[in-house]
Amino acid sequence: MSPLFSQALDLVFYGMGTVFVFLSVLVLMTMVMSILLSNSESSNGRLVNQGIGADSEGQSVDPKLIAAISAAVKRHRHSKQ
Repeated sequence: MSPLFSQALDLVFYGMGTVFVFLSVLVLMTMVMSILLSNSESSNGRLVNQGIGADSEGQSVDPKLIAAISAAVKRHRHSKQ
């Protein structure tokens, strides 16, 4: 085998190994963060997402505002067709 071909294979394996290690660490860190956040959310006893119809203080949003936003979205979707 020529030295140039050998160097090319070394470079290919080094690059692919680096990418594999980086992506593996990225996946593991994402999983750890997900576990930590789910544990902290359940220990707080409150939900992050309060849903539609409630603002950040838990008070209800004006129904006229919801109707206006819904009408604007509907109008926008029909104008694209």
